[in-house]
Amino acid sequence: MKLVLSILPLLMTLTAFCDDRVRHVKLLSPVEEASDYEWRPVKLTEAESKLLKQRSSPPRSALDFYLLLSRSYFENVDDSLERRIAFIDRETLTPTYLHAEFTIPVVDAGAFSISIRIFEKGEEPLIAICHRSGRESLYEIENERKAKPGELIRITVGRPEFWRYRKEKWIPEKATILPSITKEFVLDRYRKKYKGHLNYPTQKKYIWLNYDLPPSGELIQVTGKENFMSPDKKYVWAEFTFDGDRFAPTPNSEESAGKPAPAVDSKSE
Repeated sequence: MKLVLSILPLLMTLTAFCDDRVRHVKLLSPVEEASDYEWRPVKLTEAESKLLKQRSSPPRSALDFYLLLSRSYFENVDDSLERRIAFIDRETLTPTYLHAEFTIPVVDAGAFSISIRIFEKGEEPLIAICHRSGRESLYEIENERKAKPGELIRITVGRPEFWRYRKEKWIPEKATILPSITKEFVLDRYRKKYKGHLNYPTQKKYIWLNYDLPPSGELIQVTGKENFMSPDKKYVWAEFTFDGDRFAPTPNSEESAGKPAPAVDSKSE
């Protein structure tokens, strides 16, 4: 019995680590809850090698721009072109879209997540990038410990960055190319439409929202939920459509009936 109990943590660790991530990382003390690790040299599969050879110059595809990204997007991992290729979720890969991510299990380190979408309307491609660090706070109480029962603690929003690529340089677009929803807009929709604040009235509440990059089409939706909203339901807070120059609010049926479109933060530059 003691032997079974002693090897149980190791079996759980190995189970969590028996996937493609073992190609990249070696846990140095896999029996312990917290383990040091080292990066392994990455060897591409035949399919991944073919994918790397598909990159073109000048860049045209989501893959091309992904391989040209600054190393700052990969600061948590041992960065190389080969490893970037290995991190791609190839089921998402199209000429205009890809998603890549990585997290070391057990130690929850080496984490990154990137989505790239190319919007091709207009004179030159607009490159949208969502990444793990691209979150901003819309609202937060000063002292969570003093929060009242049922009080909303925080609202955070993940927004994409927008870039052009000219003469081998990344040129940032102003954030105003995609309107920012305001705290007031989120709170109004939260209380009047979704009424999430009525669920679990004594529990602390948090709202996490994201501007979702679509694999295709011109529509960006703001989705997400408060922590006690239904995990099985998709909540759409706002929509924006790309017209070739910028993203404009897309009125839904409720707003078309006379309610205002999403409020824009005039401080967003």
